[in-house]
Amino acid sequence: MPSTHPGEAAPRGPASTEDLLRAWWVPLLVGVVNLIAALVVLIEPHNSLVAIAVVLGIYLLLAGVALIVAGFARPDPNRGWLAFALGALAVIAGIFVIARPGSAVHGVRIVFGIYLVLAGAAHLGLAVFAAGNRMGEVLRGALDLIGGLVFLFAPKLGLAALALFVGIYLILRGAVEIAVAVELRAAARSAET
Repeated sequence: MPSTHPGEAAPRGPASTEDLLRAWWVPLLVGVVNLIAALVVLIEPHNSLVAIAVVLGIYLLLAGVALIVAGFARPDPNRGWLAFALGALAVIAGIFVIARPGSAVHGVRIVFGIYLVLAGAAHLGLAVFAAGNRMGEVLRGALDLIGGLVFLFAPKLGLAALALFVGIYLILRGAVEIAVAVELRAAARSAET
C-alpha cells in the first residue's frame, strides 16, 4: 500500500536490488573477520584459554556490530529486529568476554555456544521463509547450530582441540559468508543490467 504522507517511504517487499547492493558487504565483512580470527587461533593454539577467550570476545563483538548494521540496513524495521537483537546479544557477550577473559574461560564456551545455537536457529528459520536460493542460510544455520552444540555439550575439549575446532569452524563460516557476499554482489550486478 503506497504511503499517504509526503516524504514517507512506501513499504517495499523482501529484498530489492538496492538492498542487495547496499548489504552485500555485510557477509563479506563477517567472512573476512572469521578468517582473520581463524588464523590467529590456528597460528597460536597453545598460548592459553584466555587468549582464545579474547579472540572469541573480539569475534562476538565484531559479528554483533555487523549484525546490528545489517538490522538497520533493512528497509522494513519490522524485518530487521532479529538481526538487531542477535547482534546486541553478541556485542554484550563480546564485551563481557573481553573485559573478564580469565573468569570467562568456561563462560566463553557456554556464551559462544548459546550464541551459535540461536544464530543457527535464526538462519535456519530464515531459510524456511526466504524466497529463492536458501542454501547460504541453510549452510550458515547448520554450521552455527553444530558449532554451538559442540561448545555446549563437549566441555572437556583440550586447548589444542578447542583451538583446532574454533579455527576450522571460523574458516568454514568465513568461506560461507564470503560465498554469500559474492552471490549477493553478482545477483545485484545482474539485476542492474
